[in-house]
Amino acid sequence: MIKYINSFSQINISNLKTLVVLDIDDTLISFKDVNTIWWDINYKKLYPIYKENTYNHLEKLWTDYIFNNNPMKLDTDNLTSFLKNIKNNNHELVILTARDKSILELTMRHLYDCGIYIDSSRVFFNRNKGYELKKIVMNLFPDVDNIIFVDDIIQNLVNVEISFNIPELLKYNLELYRIKHI
Repeated sequence: MIKYINSFSQINISNLKTLVVLDIDDTLISFKDVNTIWWDINYKKLYPIYKENTYNHLEKLWTDYIFNNNPMKLDTDNLTSFLKNIKNNNHELVILTARDKSILELTMRHLYDCGIYIDSSRVFFNRNKGYELKKIVMNLFPDVDNIIFVDDIIQNLVNVEISFNIPELLKYNLELYRIKHI
C-alpha cells in the first residue's frame, strides 16, 4: 500500500533492520522552474517533432538545465533529521534514481551541494526502479527486514510494489511513500 506524505517527518522507521531507498529529483532536491509541469509542457512541444524519440530529447534538455543550475534541498530540516536517524540507528541507505548513470559525477555534486553525503557506491541508476531495487535487496541487503522506498512518482512506487510481489521477496516489510512537497 502506498502512503502519501509531504514531509520526511511523516516516516517512522521501525527498530527492524531497515533499508531506506530514496529517489533524488523532486524527492530530495529540486531545480527552480523544473517540475512535472515543465516536463509535460516540453514533452507536448517536442512530441510533434521527435515522436517516439521525444523522451530522449527532453532528457537532454533536462540534463543541460541541471548541469548549469544549482539544486535546492527539499524539506531541509526534516530531511536532515531523517538522514541522521538512519545513520544513528545503523539502518542502510541507498539512492535509486532514474537519472542516467553517465551523469554520476554531476549527481554526486548535486547531493553534496545539498548536504546529502553518501558514497557513490550506494547510488544506483535505473528507470525500472522495481527491477533495480529487487537486485539491490537480493544481492546487497538480503538480511534487512524492512524496506522503505520514497519517490515522488507514483508509477515508480507501483513498479516496486509489483516487483516485490514474488514469493522470495514477500518476507520483507515493504513501505512505499509518495512524497509531494508543499
